Amino acid sequence: LGVSLLYGIHLSQSLEIVSIFVLFVLGAATYGSLAADKKILLKQGGPAILTLLSMLLLK
Repeated sequence: LGVSLLYGIHLSQSLEIVSIFVLFVLGAATYGSLAADKKILLKQGGPAILTLLSMLLLK
């Protein structure tokens, strides 16, 4: 996921690709919170949520 985000940011310059991969990160955080610990959603999904919000507001 990290390599995909780097690709989307630096090589393709496409916000759509970055948005998709950030949603994948959020999905992984949601699954982790359901499977293991609820704190994972804030620790892993928090930056993804902030990224999506900043992309929507600064677009």
